[in-house]
Amino acid sequence: MCAVLLLPAHLVIVFVRSICHSHTLCFEQKVRLCALLCLEALTKLPYHILHAQRNEVLNGLLAAVDDNKRLVRKQAMRTRNEWYLHARRKLCEQCAHVH
Repeated sequence: MCAVLLLPAHLVIVFVRSICHSHTLCFEQKVRLCALLCLEALTKLPYHILHAQRNEVLNGLLAAVDDNKRLVRKQAMRTRNEWYLHARRKLCEQCAHVH
């Protein structure tokens, strides 16, 4: 069970680093897009698994939002929005249970 919880955290760090350092490591556009799509797909996981990486991901995605390729920028905004909404959905669920 512990390894299952660590896997997404490890993936998140790898994907964010591949985006953040894309200019220094010269990753191709396809690699940056795949990393963004994988990060977006991770938002389907439960909140408690991703919560610890949320700030790192949102900050890391800022580099992709400023990418020189339009497709990467567009996907970065979509991915960043999903990560932001992932936390908001959890807050809404908690509010619904209180009322």
